[in-house]
Amino acid sequence: MKALLLATAVASFAFGTAANAAQWTFGNLIITQIGPENPTTFNNNPIGPPPAFPPGLENSSVCDAAYCGAIQWSSDGGVANTTNGSHAAPAGDSTNYLWGVNGINPLGFNGSEVIFNPAAGNPYPNSFNFYWGSIDALTTSDGTTRYDNTLSVHTLANTVDSVTGSDLVAALVFGVNGLGNQTDANDNQWFNIWDTAGPIVFFTASSTQNAFEFDMGSVPEPSTWAMMALGFAGLGYAAFRRSAKASAVPA
Repeated sequence: MKALLLATAVASFAFGTAANAAQWTFGNLIITQIGPENPTTFNNNPIGPPPAFPPGLENSSVCDAAYCGAIQWSSDGGVANTTNGSHAAPAGDSTNYLWGVNGINPLGFNGSEVIFNPAAGNPYPNSFNFYWGSIDALTTSDGTTRYDNTLSVHTLANTVDSVTGSDLVAALVFGVNGLGNQTDANDNQWFNIWDTAGPIVFFTASSTQNAFEFDMGSVPEPSTWAMMALGFAGLGYAAFRRSAKASAVPA
């Protein structure tokens, strides 16, 4: 009974979190707001562009609920850790992040490119989580004209499905302003990107002007999970106590 009550508490928490998350569909892409992850993916990569040779690829890894495995990346920009005139750190992100613009990267695509490289026998992911920093839109929430960030997702089915900063603004469900403000929570958000066309091989992040900045990560810090587990345990125990007390009352 206690195990059942605890499982119910966990399920209720997960359902509540999902129910409160904004979601919108753009063609084959389903975009969902998610809670922040621990953005550590590019910390093992040196600051600067990928190596010109061999083929402009760097290795890293991601591990969260959407995908846990190796990735490779390339970019016409590269890894950064701070803000300067060409790129800005996503709000609150003091770790390494990746940025790109619209030049041709060493693999022949525009901007930054992240390739999923699952271990032998493991599938490609149907979705991925990432932190879209200082979102830029051609058409902003206040009607001003700027420039667009574009995320393009490439699948095993050979489809290319894209969403822009302007799309996020126009959806009216995410609160995105599209003004490229690196300190505004509305323009710096974690999303899950699901492609209904099939498993995802890689994605590109480009921008008509400087820059498309993003990060990827892992599940919350262990201390966060510990606090959540304690909360779930408390809910389950409280429910068990109520149930035990009710059973002890004479008929």
